[in-house]
Amino acid sequence: MNWRVFCAVTIVAIVNPARAETVALWLFDDPPGSPVAIDTSGNGYHLTLGPDAALTTKGKFGGALDADATSEDGMGAFRYQAEKPLNPGDEAWTLECWVKAKSNMAEDNRIWGLSGVNYIDYGRRENSTGLFIASRYLPIDGVTAWNKPTGNLQSDGRFHHLAFVYDAKAKELRHYFDGKRQFVAAGNWKEVPTGEAPYAEAIMPPHYPMLQVGCRDALQQWDHHEIHLHERHMKKFQGFIDEMRFSNTSLYKRDFKPPQSFAKPALHVWPEEISVVHYPAARSQADSTLLIHTTKDKKKITVSGKSTWLTVASSGEGSGIYSVRANADSLKPGTYASTIKVSVPGVSSQSVPVKLVVLDEGATRDVGDRKQMFIDDHFIEKSKNVKLHINPAQKIGIDFPSSHYPRNIFYLEDRQVWRMYFSPWANLRCAESKDGIHWERLAPERIGYESEEEPGKLIPLPFAAVVMHDPHDIPERRFKAFEEVSSHTIDADGYEIPSSQKGKPKRELAGIYAFYSADGFRFKKAGRVFPLLPEFVSCAPHYDHNMGKYVCYFRCQNTKLPGLTSIQGNQFFYQYGFSYDQPEGLVQAVAPETMLKPGFENLRSVSRIVTDDLLKPWPVDSSAEASTMYTTASTTDMVFTADFWDGFSDFYVHSTMVYPYAENVYLMFPTFFRHFHPSRQPWFHAFDDANGPLETTLAVSRDGVKWDRVDRKAYVANGRHDEWDRWRTMMGLGMVRAGNDLYQYYWGGGDLHDSLPLRPEMKRNPDWPGGLGLVKQRLDGFVSADVDYQGGSITTPPITFTGERLELNFKCGGQGTLFVELRDANDVPIQGFTLGDCEEVSGDDVAWEVRWRGSADVSLLAGRPIKIHFKMRNAKLYAFQFVGPDTPKFQGPPNIPSRRIEGGPNSTGDGLPIAVQSNGNIVMANEHRHVEIRRGDSLSSQVGVAGRFASDITGLAVLSDDAVVLGTANGEIQVRSPDLSEVFAGGGGMVGNGDGIQSIVVDAQDRIVIKTKRGNVRVITRTLEEVSPLRKLSPR
Repeated sequence: MNWRVFCAVTIVAIVNPARAETVALWLFDDPPGSPVAIDTSGNGYHLTLGPDAALTTKGKFGGALDADATSEDGMGAFRYQAEKPLNPGDEAWTLECWVKAKSNMAEDNRIWGLSGVNYIDYGRRENSTGLFIASRYLPIDGVTAWNKPTGNLQSDGRFHHLAFVYDAKAKELRHYFDGKRQFVAAGNWKEVPTGEAPYAEAIMPPHYPMLQVGCRDALQQWDHHEIHLHERHMKKFQGFIDEMRFSNTSLYKRDFKPPQSFAKPALHVWPEEISVVHYPAARSQADSTLLIHTTKDKKKITVSGKSTWLTVASSGEGSGIYSVRANADSLKPGTYASTIKVSVPGVSSQSVPVKLVVLDEGATRDVGDRKQMFIDDHFIEKSKNVKLHINPAQKIGIDFPSSHYPRNIFYLEDRQVWRMYFSPWANLRCAESKDGIHWERLAPERIGYESEEEPGKLIPLPFAAVVMHDPHDIPERRFKAFEEVSSHTIDADGYEIPSSQKGKPKRELAGIYAFYSADGFRFKKAGRVFPLLPEFVSCAPHYDHNMGKYVCYFRCQNTKLPGLTSIQGNQFFYQYGFSYDQPEGLVQAVAPETMLKPGFENLRSVSRIVTDDLLKPWPVDSSAEASTMYTTASTTDMVFTADFWDGFSDFYVHSTMVYPYAENVYLMFPTFFRHFHPSRQPWFHAFDDANGPLETTLAVSRDGVKWDRVDRKAYVANGRHDEWDRWRTMMGLGMVRAGNDLYQYYWGGGDLHDSLPLRPEMKRNPDWPGGLGLVKQRLDGFVSADVDYQGGSITTPPITFTGERLELNFKCGGQGTLFVELRDANDVPIQGFTLGDCEEVSGDDVAWEVRWRGSADVSLLAGRPIKIHFKMRNAKLYAFQFVGPDTPKFQGPPNIPSRRIEGGPNSTGDGLPIAVQSNGNIVMANEHRHVEIRRGDSLSSQVGVAGRFASDITGLAVLSDDAVVLGTANGEIQVRSPDLSEVFAGGGGMVGNGDGIQSIVVDAQDRIVIKTKRGNVRVITRTLEEVSPLRKLSPR
């Protein structure tokens, strides 16, 4: 019989508060195949049998425990957490049992143990008949008292009585073999430490001390023969154990006649309560099992249920095993209670409560074999000391200097290349990469759309255009592009933008236009698809596989939230003919009723449309075009905006996507734009009405409509004031998975909104206006359910699944732990899948296979409602997934090779020069002919940059004031300021014709020594004045 049944049973320890002489008594007379050995003392200290243990009929008085019944390593008979009466300290106790050796008995046989701290071994190593009794790992009478004398179990193949007595008054331990005293050891017995509240539950695993009979402590070594030191590593007792009794007194002080059977007329039933779950959609309803033990004739047992829906049937006459089934098909969803009465003539009867939960089909969440992420509390029914946290992306470094908005990035499976669209303020550009590290910028003239007036001519797509890759469409429409303000209109500040298009009313030319292409380079115009302007092309179009439709997110003006206190751009609608000299009747406020009320400036927000075809007109109110030019919350479906906690802020752009590697997860990376209030504006070279820093945040959703920013932590934080991205991080569209990592690009810079510096001394470095930064995130790592050092837990709501194994994406590091328990819908642990059965989970993995008793197989529970209980300490839990042979596998690019220096693709390569400034900053050249300065304590933090130079940089040195000297392959020399922003001196012709600079060094007098490729040397000053002319070095 397989005891890993779904309708689980629970062991409830009912402990008599009065200290009885007998603490526990295991007769081992339970039915063969039973998963437990019942404690017949009445104290409820039942033992669970591991996969290596079994009950046999070969006992001295009936049944017996065979802890070595199989070759599989397990736990013997164990109690996951031994109660205090089973773990005495300097208190009197007696342990006695009958044992019989098998013919193959070898050394190291564990009889009794508490977590491997206190234990009793027979035949320890070199002494096959010796006895080793340890208290806190050592004999109580000293470190030299390893083996003690005892009788020979292997001499006659019979049962022998063993007794171990600790006398707390005499401070000695006595051992008896068949009633004859073998030795006395003086000393104090010590209990196994258990920890005190609140620390006891925080210690992971919280099983100490674990009681084990017939096997060593091996919770985390299920069947791991490869880690065993020797064949007897598990110390399984190679024999039979019968009638083990633990008492709280010193029973024997002198020799005695071994007792007969301790069994008395009694009735014992297990479990002491039964939990049953009925779910109509389950393939079948599993039976619960009732075990009945009595010293009387088992054929006279009578069992009856008090409810019509309860059926109890014997598995065989006199077997003592009964099947319990709930006939709940006709019952309404809800909770029901009943009782099973067990009676035996001449013995008092016993009642077993039964709790039934009937679920309707909507009461569980079907997760199938799809990954589920902890981005919110959707999979958290109950928790303790758990907090959801955003996990910021890791900055890798700068790619694409002098570029701005990353418009999209994706991996093309058919060509096995990465492609990125980006904007260097001019027209849209494109680059491709084979490995995600080294990029080739494609010629800008390759990207555009075909002119309708001049066949064959390509019109460049503007810098603000967005390109999406659409594998769901036909090949000729595999790529789609969208642009705004490509036709005649008026911008947000009332200035007219000219157009070459004619023949239509000007208003009918404004809006978003769509294009399509087979290769992503040469597009054809599909026409205007949206009559309104988001004011700044921030479209995030994509295919939503959850809906089977296309979705596009774009900026809108929030006209629904009152409280504007200052007049800014984007808050007005301008009509054609408007001018600042004659504005009357040609300008109106976006939301005039809000502009007179005190409050907050939460204007820039996000709207959403859903459509079957992005190349056809998008749904919009028919009156929208006539009433306004801009997208607002009044004319489109606004789904995301700032709130009062954000103060004077809104959201500038928003990279939005359906996360493809988990079920029902939507991600948005909105740029938080904090407005400097006019009363506290910093210095500006020219006043502007909307300024402040821009920083990438994260919002998550289950449906793409309701969004949550979790703890509102920055996802890509602005850099320090001495770093290149100090005031701006704006995430672009697209995400590429490489192995177990996710990569994204963002636009970073050192200026505020509208390219303004915060202070005059922080003016923009003309050689480095910013660029695109690369960030990395672990798979599914955006949000996690975190538990700190005090420990905590999560219990999911009832779920159903398909598959065979449970995998976790988690991070515990070296300090944390995680255990998993599967429960029924009554919150009762399922036999075989308890915390005590679970192998410890630790370290860091994205798809760790959870195992119980050495096995990961959970297929028996598939289709039936269960709850997952996670007990954690110092851990982050990102996601879980049940997987099977048909679960789709990721087929994308492998992990990106490690960067040479954590600074992105422009990092210095082999053979490129490097120097160090006095403050520890690193000056380095890269393969793109730039010189960079990076912080010595964080190579991903860039301080300054200069270039691009006409030839490769071959020499670098630093002067005493940290000024930088650089030389190029064609003989050019420059002396630049310590931050590279200014050129102190520069010139060419420092070497002969056809020669080049090989290296540069600076001597103690700040003289610059140049060595050429031909072996010539020249010495100059920092102002490039000659000290020593060019000459050939001759070897001495």
